Amino acid sequence: MHNESVMSSWKRKTFWYIFVLGLFGDVYSGIDLFNKITGSKKVQEKQLTKEEMESELAKLRTLILNQKSQNSLKYPNPKENK
Repeated sequence: MHNESVMSSWKRKTFWYIFVLGLFGDVYSGIDLFNKITGSKKVQEKQLTKEEMESELAKLRTLILNQKSQNSLKYPNPKENK
């Protein structure tokens, strides 16, 4: 009987700490779940048309070609000078 009373007092002392920790976890997971559900509806990806994609690719190609031509002007090929 004495061991049961000791265990009962131990349970009584730790109950509220564990209860508050569990309550905090429940609230946190509820808020996270709510944000995931409502956030998925808000996210909308921009769809690019084929023409827009081709114009972006053309811009990138132009930038790459410009960088190559600038580098070739700064550092000429030493094999060609021989």
